[in-house]
Amino acid sequence: MQGEALQRDNVYTITPAGVELLQETRGLDNAKPHRVPRLQKLRHGLAIRDVFVAILLGERAGTLRIADVRFEEDLTRVPEFVALRIVPDALLELGGQDLPAVAVEVDLGTETIATVQSKIVSYARLLAAGVHMGSGRRVCLLVVARTEARRLVWSRLLAEARLDGGSAVVRIDDPNEIVDRACSLAVFARPVLTERMGPAREAGEFRPVFQPDIAAFRPLSG
Repeated sequence: MQGEALQRDNVYTITPAGVELLQETRGLDNAKPHRVPRLQKLRHGLAIRDVFVAILLGERAGTLRIADVRFEEDLTRVPEFVALRIVPDALLELGGQDLPAVAVEVDLGTETIATVQSKIVSYARLLAAGVHMGSGRRVCLLVVARTEARRLVWSRLLAEARLDGGSAVVRIDDPNEIVDRACSLAVFARPVLTERMGPAREAGEFRPVFQPDIAAFRPLSG
């Protein structure tokens, strides 16, 4: 969370006037103002932690077993994610080594539909890649949306991209559903078809070469 700055009780940063004072009195030529953490990131970061808490409570209730959990700041240098230009908000590895990992995307409704569509394209490539991080796990996608309208948007776009077989969309205010869908994805998610199929061809008509007037079985055409 921005170098742990948003996890501290207080954050102090020097002002331009303070930089001038240090340069004049201490001769510190390399002093410069530090970038102030973006507070709008805090709301999103806390929402991601809410999902983690729901998963953790699911483990304590005996519904699932957590093998590993990593957040966005731990995933920014994963080669597979870097190559596809997508970094999940969190990555859950549940159960045994042979189960898929669950990439978590938390949506608070602040991004445009075009941004969501761009993410889905990247996730389609990620899900189609088969493995990640050298662990041999496949990846499935769990989207946690703030509102019902946003949940429906993600569901529609994922279905259009044919990713609904390896993904699920839930509301953030339903922790039990978060746990249930994460479990079902990890256990039952199957590889998805990301290539759109062309228009179906009409089936050719079947015409038997020999058609007796009286037959025990008459083949049907079409």
